[in-house]
Amino acid sequence: MGFLSKLFGKKKQAATPEQAPSSPAPAPAPAAAPAAPAPAAAPVDRAPPAAPVHHEPAHAPPPPAAPAKALAPAPPPAAAPAEAAEGAPKKAAAVPWMTAEQYSAKQPGPGGTGAGAAPATVVVGKVEVNQESEFFQGFVKFTVHVNNKMNVPASRTQVVLDFNEDILRLQRIEPHNFRSTGSRVLIGDIKAGDSKQLTYYLDPQICTETLVDGVVQYRTPDGKPQAITMKPLKAEVVCPLFFTKEVASSALLKRLVETELKVRDSKVYKPKLDMGVRHEKVYDIAKSAVSAHDVKEVREFKGYNPFHAECWFYGETKVKGYKIVIRAAVREQDNFVEFFAASTEAKAVTGLLAELNRQLTEDLESKLPGAHVDQVLDEQFKQKVQAAAQIARLAKEDVEAGETDI
Repeated sequence: MGFLSKLFGKKKQAATPEQAPSSPAPAPAPAAAPAAPAPAAAPVDRAPPAAPVHHEPAHAPPPPAAPAKALAPAPPPAAAPAEAAEGAPKKAAAVPWMTAEQYSAKQPGPGGTGAGAAPATVVVGKVEVNQESEFFQGFVKFTVHVNNKMNVPASRTQVVLDFNEDILRLQRIEPHNFRSTGSRVLIGDIKAGDSKQLTYYLDPQICTETLVDGVVQYRTPDGKPQAITMKPLKAEVVCPLFFTKEVASSALLKRLVETELKVRDSKVYKPKLDMGVRHEKVYDIAKSAVSAHDVKEVREFKGYNPFHAECWFYGETKVKGYKIVIRAAVREQDNFVEFFAASTEAKAVTGLLAELNRQLTEDLESKLPGAHVDQVLDEQFKQKVQAAAQIARLAKEDVEAGETDI
């Protein structure tokens, strides 16, 4: 027995070193790794058993016991599933309330990093509107200046002119690139410190006084509409009074029209006549409208088949002594009626043409019922009519066949 005990004891001692390599001492450490989360929920005092954490990836720092306390606030991720559950009510304490300072800090601009709306701009200055009027080539020329003296643009700016359309007729608006409907013109946006200008050409229909005003509308950057009322301006169309100048001659008229009287204009009409009404009747009415004033008839040209005629007059105004030359003309072939006036003063030309327009309209209604005229506003056609006048023949004494020279 003692021999057997010694023999088997030696074999056990020999087997022990052979088994040691198959189960090394560090091997049990990985088996303990799955149990590591349990100590995480345990109190901080049990941190020392977590020493095997040394085998985690290299990016996690290997602090001793102190970092374990820093990881203690990790429980919020554990609460995430409860918040993500559908239908789970949120606690009031979890609502991210912000103070006014925090909200302002999130806005764009100086000191802010957020993506909210831009802060409101303080508007400094105002929009100013100035207007002026003058007589120009037989028209009342009304100019509107819009000056944006604000620090922000005036958007969707438009000008609306108000006038009596029975006295003044809108002929055209300059510049032509603005969109317009009647006297309403859309200027568009006016930059800060910039200005824009509109010019209305108003054609007087009668001699009288009338007021012209209007309004300028625009919007500020916040979208609020603004309006500025124009100061009313008086448009005074005065009919000149004449006295007869007995020494007037056709040579004098030709010299005045060609050299001295630079202010000139005309009103041209397209007559619409009933069957049987001849252009000669229209000419007689146009001629009598001029003869109603205290002016001298100087020379007349007439022709037939087709009918054409023009009569030249001369006069001087009583108050200022302005010289003025007048022509009444009718041409059947081109179907037009014309009043022409030339002087040194625009006001005299404008007033006279307005009065002749009124007289012709009234006389046609009373003497030729059913006949009326439409005023021509095409400047090229008016120039063509003026070019057909017999100015060059005023100083000549010869008369062509078929014409009557009076």
